[in-house]
Amino acid sequence: MSQNLKHIFSFFILLFCFVSSSFAQEVKVIDNKGTISNIKNTRVFTGTKPADTDAVTGDIYFDTYPNPTLIEIWDGDNTEWRSITIDNTHTGATGSVFFANTDGTPTENNSQFFFNNTNNRFGIGTNTPTNKLQVSGAIRSAGMLNSDGNVGEPAYRFNDDTDTGMYSPFQDDISFAVGGIEAINIEETSNVTKVTIKENLELDGTLLDINNNAGTAGQILSSTATGTDWIDNTNTPNTVTESTNVTARTPATFAFPVDYTAVEADVFIYSVASGNHKDIFIYNDGAWIQITPIKAAKTFYLPPIEINIQPLTSTTTVNIYSEYLDQFSTPEVVSSGAPSQIHAYNSDELYYYVTSYDNSAGLISSVTIDTNGVMTINSSIPIISTSVLFNIVLVIK
Repeated sequence: MSQNLKHIFSFFILLFCFVSSSFAQEVKVIDNKGTISNIKNTRVFTGTKPADTDAVTGDIYFDTYPNPTLIEIWDGDNTEWRSITIDNTHTGATGSVFFANTDGTPTENNSQFFFNNTNNRFGIGTNTPTNKLQVSGAIRSAGMLNSDGNVGEPAYRFNDDTDTGMYSPFQDDISFAVGGIEAINIEETSNVTKVTIKENLELDGTLLDINNNAGTAGQILSSTATGTDWIDNTNTPNTVTESTNVTARTPATFAFPVDYTAVEADVFIYSVASGNHKDIFIYNDGAWIQITPIKAAKTFYLPPIEINIQPLTSTTTVNIYSEYLDQFSTPEVVSSGAPSQIHAYNSDELYYYVTSYDNSAGLISSVTIDTNGVMTINSSIPIISTSVLFNIVLVIK
């Protein structure tokens, strides 16, 4: 067979195959073993898509060639063309983050989902993030690991007040800072939690105790074995009341105030209209008891004190208060029923006086007494020891 006849024969074979693949769903083929098999014949169309009634399963359609923008395949089961378009030309603004649209194609929403490529910041709900991650909206999270922060820059702080917020100075320790100053600290040690108020505390509401009780007026907080409890104040301040419209001083005629509940040691003073005297009552053991003034002497005398002025000495010191204690504090004999000790005043509760002393020898130049009863005698230097008697009076301040 000549070379031209071979080319003509090959052309007719190709033409026969093309016609068969264009109009048959299945074709018969012979494999290399001589076996005849049925295979599906997939058709490819470009330009004009075949009508749905002419399409067979597996048909492929390109809208243009060689750079198609739409590729579809016929689904015989659902009798519809399904798009398998690949758009390699999709672009967006710098920083756009693409996601699938409702039709499956890539899309973007930079006002809600944006990456600032210049400053390496990511924004959700904003396209102008000012931090590494900025979310304009509420955040729901299952947990968050944060830095510890410090009093000047708390870990949890506010955009317009960066030195106010919460931070952790140590492990198991939380502090609240306001204006860069630690105001409250909460710490845990050995399963015991302690809250420390570092600054002032002002309560606009009630303070509840361990029994969830806010207490009543006049009660005080008392520490118990298990917490703090509101209790009645047993040390109620005493009241001193004075009435000036009394014309008689007979106790039976005194009318105590109505709606007044007295407590132990309250004082009531009745002044007669003339103002010449007052009657004083004290509340004792459930009753008002009149107080009778005691006109006791406030002045008492020490026995004359003999003081020796030693030779070669120009100053002699004597503690009058010590002399008073020696004379009065420890009696040798007491009357029946009397206390064994006499009440002694403190040194600063007395005035000290020297009423007279013997200076016939002319040795003493001056005598002084300080507020604690120490007397200093200034004298010329005697040749021999000389005794001088002093008369001393003590007066209760």
